[in-house]
Amino acid sequence: RNPCGLPARWPGFGPGSVAGVTGAFVGCPFNVVKVRAQDYKTQALDVAGSSGGTGVARQLSNGAIVRKVVRDVFLVERSYFRGLPVALFYTVPSASLYLGTYSRLRQVLLPQNASGGTFTWLAGGFAGATASMCTSTIMLPLDTVRTVIQSEVGSASTITPAGAFAQIVRNRGVTGLWSGLSPVILRSVPSTFVSMAVYETVRGQLQNWRAR
Repeated sequence: RNPCGLPARWPGFGPGSVAGVTGAFVGCPFNVVKVRAQDYKTQALDVAGSSGGTGVARQLSNGAIVRKVVRDVFLVERSYFRGLPVALFYTVPSASLYLGTYSRLRQVLLPQNASGGTFTWLAGGFAGATASMCTSTIMLPLDTVRTVIQSEVGSASTITPAGAFAQIVRNRGVTGLWSGLSPVILRSVPSTFVSMAVYETVRGQLQNWRAR
């Protein structure tokens, strides 16, 4: 067993949980800004389209929108940790699931003395892509709930996680919890395949270099 008390064949779950907690606290303010900026521009475009005018979104550049949202979130509303409980409930199991699944697949596919050959980067890429697809599919409902909460404007949050969940199901149905799954997979699977393939290749080359 490792220091986290988990079986040795599942080495990534404990460190993944620690990484998830850190990522939730550090990433929450940035995610609030991202969600609010995207929502701000979408709403402004809707207003512009319905009124037939130029609209706010056409007058403000992307940079101006981001600056306005940052000012609102950090200085006016101070809502930079909005949705943190849901972010923790999402990020911690997501990181644990991804790193744990990747580590387990790597143990199965790659020997301890992997040398950075063709099979090494293919196995690393496959393990990363598979772990990413599984994690995205399982955890997307929580990410959808988090997005609804963090898109709320104002200094005081009035939407609870249960309320956001009910709102999504009422407006979009149960499948609405997995809204955007296809684009998420199309983005994450190729990117994680490439990143983990490169990681395993460089890791193998460094091991060979250190062994000389």
